[in-house]
Amino acid sequence: MLVVGRDPARGEATVREMARVGETGEFLAANLLSLEDIARLASEVSTRLSSLDVLINNAGGVIGTRMMSADNIEATFALNTVAPFAITSHLHGALARANGRVVNIATGFLGRTRLDVDELVNPRSHSSFGSYARAKLASIMVTLEQAERWERDGISAVAVQPGIVMGTRFGGADPSNPSLGRSIGAPIMKLLGIGATLEQATERYQQAAFDSRLASGAYFAWGKVAKIPNQAQDADVRLAVWRLLEELTHA
Repeated sequence: MLVVGRDPARGEATVREMARVGETGEFLAANLLSLEDIARLASEVSTRLSSLDVLINNAGGVIGTRMMSADNIEATFALNTVAPFAITSHLHGALARANGRVVNIATGFLGRTRLDVDELVNPRSHSSFGSYARAKLASIMVTLEQAERWERDGISAVAVQPGIVMGTRFGGADPSNPSLGRSIGAPIMKLLGIGATLEQATERYQQAAFDSRLASGAYFAWGKVAKIPNQAQDADVRLAVWRLLEELTHA
């Protein structure tokens, strides 16, 4: 198993934890806010693996202040949508050789979220959680397009909302970063059923990655197949997002 991240210390700690439970892994460092570094990462993966059974695009985050990536793309969109699109496109061949599966993580309350394709790259205003929700909605749109476009290649794709995972930095363990967990509160998350323990999240990730009963193009939210968010059902918007990402990444 290959583990990718920007922090070598945390990445190596993950690999050591894998070894402790009898699994093998290797950490590869990458700056996912740089399309050049993503291409380098894909090249490194390709030298290690001729085929790829599962690609989990889990990296992402809420960015508190407006930032632009190395490629002059708004950082929330760059990290949560552009980066997974780019790495998946680079590794398409390896996924096809294994009849592999792409798992795109799409945490958030996305049912009524709407995006303006023209505002994704360089929006006029910034809202940390609003920008995050729009980026994750775009990721669901990408998932639906991947499922349709790559079916002939034997590749399946699913979008997963595992819940707000308590005990992680996103769930509120790191006070230096914006967190849905802290903004909502653990008791309220439990009451609303939107929080997930590490054990629940693990099970949901495993289902998304390996359960053949989960159809390609599914939105797997809080442990069950859920309705696709409203705007993601619009084929014209999905196509516009896909074409934008192709243009940005030269895929």
